[in-house]
Amino acid sequence: MKKRIVLAFCLLLILPCLLLFASCGGEDGTETTGDTSVSTTAITDAARNCVVTFLVKGTAHKVETEIGEIPVCPVDPATAEDNTNKFYGWDKEIVAVTEDTTYTAWFGSAATITPAKDGAKAALTMTYDDGNYDTAVWVNQKNKQYGLKGSCMIIAGRDSFKSKVSDWRTIFAAGTLDPQCHSMSHTKDTIEGTQALYQNEVVNSKIALEGYFPKNDILCYATPYCAVRTFSYKTDANGNVVYKNGSPVQVNDGGSNALIQKTYFANRNGASGLQSLDPTIDDKDGGWYSLMVQWFYTNTSQTSAQRLAWIDDAVKNRGWLIILAHQIVDSADPNNSGDLYKLSKSNAEAFFKHASPYIKSGELWAATFGEATKYIRERQNTTAFRRMENGVLYVGLKINRTTADGHYMDEDVFNYPLTVKSRVPDAWNSVKYKLNGKDVTANVFTDPEDNRKYVLVNVVPGADGLVTAVAVNRVD
Repeated sequence: MKKRIVLAFCLLLILPCLLLFASCGGEDGTETTGDTSVSTTAITDAARNCVVTFLVKGTAHKVETEIGEIPVCPVDPATAEDNTNKFYGWDKEIVAVTEDTTYTAWFGSAATITPAKDGAKAALTMTYDDGNYDTAVWVNQKNKQYGLKGSCMIIAGRDSFKSKVSDWRTIFAAGTLDPQCHSMSHTKDTIEGTQALYQNEVVNSKIALEGYFPKNDILCYATPYCAVRTFSYKTDANGNVVYKNGSPVQVNDGGSNALIQKTYFANRNGASGLQSLDPTIDDKDGGWYSLMVQWFYTNTSQTSAQRLAWIDDAVKNRGWLIILAHQIVDSADPNNSGDLYKLSKSNAEAFFKHASPYIKSGELWAATFGEATKYIRERQNTTAFRRMENGVLYVGLKINRTTADGHYMDEDVFNYPLTVKSRVPDAWNSVKYKLNGKDVTANVFTDPEDNRKYVLVNVVPGADGLVTAVAVNRVD
């Protein structure tokens, strides 16, 4: 009887090991399957090992790795590169072993991510300052009519905004406008203040808007009065400004400028002009923290024809046209200083009408401030490639999610599809692929610059440092 009990106890101890061995491979040696050659590197304690396969250009390199250990490919994939196919990375992160798994090395030739979405020549972003609800209602309807988009730069602490938060949520749910930040109170203290004031105006305003609009990403700032400071004023233990010889004592701590750069991915704060589609990562005019704008004025310093010409110029010179507007009203008097920053609905609609044909033709991408920031920031940190295999085109991306200025582009936020221009065989006329689980059909076009055929494929960047690839199949 005792022997039976001992035997049963031993079986209970051995059973988990047998099950583990069944789930993980323990084979030694070399095998060949079809046209794929396989090499296996063995570890003696097979019962505790799993088989990890590294696919490198059709060759399966199998290694038995102990559970809990991180497997290592026995060959350097870069040695399999040739003149046209470079190694771009693995299809997923190599992690500690828990079961048999396979990693695929991606090879291809370089492809191009277009400067603007869908290969547009230029981008247009309308920004409306101060959070005027009536303006947003009118603009939302016109955006639907003319295919435009824009952003409402919200002053987060104003009672006129906070009393209508639910109405603003309805506006933003329509998708033609998004909320971005225009400080907490729009006071001049944000220009020449203490660190406590900067914290409230720059940082707390973002936190407040994220609470009001959890479905929107607050990524962009618009500096009040288009001015920042690189210093703050010294304060005592009670928070009072310290004076010396009758003047407030300055502290060279970066001021509001440093907080803006730490908190946001973009700041609309530059001089007047056409913004580049490739902003530098600095606070100089045209950089991410001093983006250039064109102001909508009512006074005689600006004509309707000049405003329309901004659109033509943006398309011609392939730039990012950021419009700074305020209230859109029934009529605005050019001789009334109080109407200086207001624009009549007739003048605004004339601008929209002029932009609409460019948008419909695909030459102009109408984007919210948030969308444009996501796309361009991602593009600046991503490489693209293409390769053909068994008649299927694979278009891939590899993103570095840490920007040059130290921001991490979270995958749940920076998941905006990037447009990749890829060469296709001359016999192809249209293709299909999947984007976010849905089928997409795209037409092939001939590029007049080299008279070759290309297709535009939208791909969502994946995890940091890993390759995301989309299979593109010929339709006809």
